[in-house]
Amino acid sequence: MIASASSRARNRVAFVRAAGAIVLLAAWFCGAAAAQSGRKIPPRRTEPPPPAATPAPAPPAEAPPPVDTAPKTRISVAKWISSINIPSSAVADVVASCVQTLENSGRCSVTSGKDLSRKEVTDAAKESTETYFLWLQFSLDSADEDRGIVGPNSNTTLIATYYLYTPGTGKIQTQGRLYFSLYRTTYGSNRTPVPYPGGNRSTAYTPVEAGEKAAQYVLDSLAGRSSGTPTVHF
Repeated sequence: MIASASSRARNRVAFVRAAGAIVLLAAWFCGAAAAQSGRKIPPRRTEPPPPAATPAPAPPAEAPPPVDTAPKTRISVAKWISSINIPSSAVADVVASCVQTLENSGRCSVTSGKDLSRKEVTDAAKESTETYFLWLQFSLDSADEDRGIVGPNSNTTLIATYYLYTPGTGKIQTQGRLYFSLYRTTYGSNRTPVPYPGGNRSTAYTPVEAGEKAAQYVLDSLAGRSSGTPTVHF
């Protein structure tokens, strides 16, 4: 009996010790958990975003071409053919070339196509307020007229006399005489002379070139570069 009681006592003491150890261990775990849960987590360090790439500057816009606001000189081109022996095709080439050269200068607004006598073109210039009148008179060389030539002749020299009449007054601002021959050039790369009907190849300028020259003298006069009333032999 005594031994049994002593054994039970030891067992009780061992149980108490084990229970105490368990309690202490539980308390330690609870304390650790509480300490762990109370720990502040440091904020995460975020890196700033990389700076945005600076866009390349746009190329400067091209400036629009300057607009020519200067008023254009108005010119009306008229013609008069004094001989039936003058080929109309040659006259047409002189007039067309003259008109085109004036228009290509960018300084003139040109109309053409009328057949006017000297009196008619002078009166038209007097009645105009702003339009110049360029009168092209076509005739034969006096030597050919003296020989009484009838019909186109291979040796005939043609004359284009130009007069520029001022608006309002009808006075002549510039004038000149141009000699040309009865042939024209093609518009190919070699510009081979091609005779008009009845014409021949010579060293004179073509009707196209005569028209260009007449227009250039008119442009010079309008720009104040006129040197008088030239008589130009081609």
